[in-house]
Amino acid sequence: MTTNQTSIEFSSAKYSGIEKDQPFLNLIEITVIRSGNTDNFDSVELHLGNRTAQEGSDFGGIFPQPIDFQPGETEKKVYIDIYDDFKREGTENIELKLIGNPTI
Repeated sequence: MTTNQTSIEFSSAKYSGIEKDQPFLNLIEITVIRSGNTDNFDSVELHLGNRTAQEGSDFGGIFPQPIDFQPGETEKKVYIDIYDDFKREGTENIELKLIGNPTI
């Protein structure tokens, strides 16, 4: 997400997590970076796109999830809960998208 003065993007093109066959949550930490003009308040939302992992049985969280940057902030952490459904499965994925308009 970029305007003439502000850019908000993921710090990495890929994130990964593992279902660990344990009864507690595993988390994927997603880092969102803001660069350029950081003098203003900016807000974007984290949305999910196409996926093979199933919300509720493989992962959870609040989506869309708002991500607010106060003046001067350049980094935010967002977490996705990974649930172990105790099934043998191949690789599953979730597509993440940032949607919104940083303030100019």
